[in-house]
This record gives sequence, structure tokens and C-alpha cells, in this order.
Amino acid sequence: MTFPGPIAETALPGRSSRPGSVLWAAVCFWLAALLLIAQVPQVVYDLATVAGPTREAGALTSASPAEVRNEIGGARIFDIVVLVVLVVLAGSLVLAALRFGAGSDRARVIGIVVACAVLLCCGGAMVGSVVGGRQPDASEFQRQVTQLQEAHTPAWAGWLAVAALAVYPLLLTGMVLLLVAPSRRYFRPFSGYYVYPLPSQD
Repeated sequence: MTFPGPIAETALPGRSSRPGSVLWAAVCFWLAALLLIAQVPQVVYDLATVAGPTREAGALTSASPAEVRNEIGGARIFDIVVLVVLVVLAGSLVLAALRFGAGSDRARVIGIVVACAVLLCCGGAMVGSVVGGRQPDASEFQRQVTQLQEAHTPAWAGWLAVAALAVYPLLLTGMVLLLVAPSRRYFRPFSGYYVYPLPSQD
């Protein structure tokens, strides 16, 4: 006669209950994803209106038609790439956070990697917006394009850019919450149970 039968799962020392740190990490990731998506209208606005300030800058600086066309084409390609990156990163954050509740350690690793990628992209975009058009080797045409684009930027786009700064503390907080001890225990892969057989008692 062996062990009399399976014991209830609730009686086995399995995965711990989901700690609050995991829930709040997911909330931080969802809010960061929402802020990324909130930048889409600004990018779409830039995509739709970039031609006007660029042509105006070309007229003011006597830039050639080819220079104006190249500037408009390059700006539109850049905006499309930014749109794709925003959607992909935001979607990855949301999907990873949805899997946190299931205790998926793979989702936690993917979430941290995506969060680092978001922070790098946002940091690069911030540096680019500060430096863009002001580099020493920029032509007068390029500097004029930057100035006119800034002059034509609506107020709501500026507020969206300010709100996007919250992505940094949200993702940093989320990553820390995923790495604290309660979260590590929760995401620790479960290796299964070992039941010792009882000697037969014939």
C-alpha cells in the first residue's frame, strides 16, 4: 500500500500568493504604456504638418527644391519609425504586465528588458530634441526648419511632452518592484513536488 491518495493543492507549499509589489509593478508598466500611446497624436500632427514649416524655411534661406524635398521626406520617415516604435514598446509593456499576475518569470525578464529599451529610446529622443537643429555643422536651412517647427508646435503637444517625463519614474519604480524579495519569490520557477512513497503494509 502506497500513499493513500493525492493531497489537496492548497495543502502543498506551492507558489506564494501574489505580493502587492507585483501588482503595483504592473500598474506602473500600464501607466507608462498609456503615456507612450499619448505621444501618438503629437507624432501624427508632426507628420501631417512638417511640409509647411519646411517649405517656409526653404523660402527664407533660398534652399534648393531638392533640399526641401529631402528634408520633408526624411522627417516623415522618422515620424513613421517613431510611431511604430511607440506602439511596439507600449504593447510589449502591456502584454508583459498582464503576465505578471500569472507568475511568469519570462514575462518579468521581458518586461525589464522592454522597460530599459523604453528608457533608452526616451533618453535618446530627449537628447535629440535638445540638440536637433543646433549642432555646429547644421546648415542655416536646418536651423530655420527647427525654429519654425518649434514656433508652430501647439500648446497641447508641449504638455504631452512634459507628461511623457513621468515614464522615467514609473518604469524605474516598476523594475525595482519586480526585483524586490517578495517579487523574486513569487516569480521563482516551481520545480514540482516530491512525494515519498510509504512502505507497503501487507
